[in-house]
Amino acid sequence: METQTLIAEIELYCAREGIAETTFGLRAVNDGKLVNRLRAGKTITLATFNAITETLSGNTPTPPAVQTAD
Repeated sequence: METQTLIAEIELYCAREGIAETTFGLRAVNDGKLVNRLRAGKTITLATFNAITETLSGNTPTPPAVQTAD
């Protein structure tokens, strides 16, 4: 997949979910600057690509709820 196609898919996902691109990056790979880095021509690892595509397809696990002591 080309970088521009990946960025376009991320943009569509963010618009559909009503989230910022920084939020997407944090959720997918814990990197709020992910999309900006992609736009700047930076490369990503296969593991990062897989995490991005899993997030786009909705296959990311839901983080556990935070328990607070009363």
